[in-house]
Amino acid sequence: MPCYDLHCPACDHRYEDFAPMALRFTLRCPRCGDKVENDWSSQRAPAVEKDWHGSKARSIGLLITDEERDEVLRECPSVEVNKAGQLISHNRGHHRNQMKELSAYQKRLVQKDAPAREAKKRAEDAEKAERLKSLKEIARDTLRRRRQQLKRI
Repeated sequence: MPCYDLHCPACDHRYEDFAPMALRFTLRCPRCGDKVENDWSSQRAPAVEKDWHGSKARSIGLLITDEERDEVLRECPSVEVNKAGQLISHNRGHHRNQMKELSAYQKRLVQKDAPAREAKKRAEDAEKAERLKSLKEIARDTLRRRRQQLKRI
């Protein structure tokens, strides 16, 4: 099933949707229910910087922002990115290598961020423990006052 970039002229809602080709002209906006049109502004042809042996490079649906681009290209040698930030893959083997490198890179990022996440979790746990302690103290004080009131009666 193809993925369509759609635009609703009535409510200006832009979104992507998977639909069979037979139903592409009957799609409706999920917000207002009007008919939608293809959003041609979001469909750009990839500006391929490198072409091997005259084969056409294909763009796969992963976008890399400008901030990430230099680091990703430095860390993952087989990855090629066009000017729009789309990954360029020349064939299935190349695509598979890119995905392996990107997943390894993502794991390295997660491992690098692990100490910061652990410190944040410890701080949140300490804050929760402090709130729980204060709630217990409030409950003890309330229970003590109730007992005193009952003794007076």
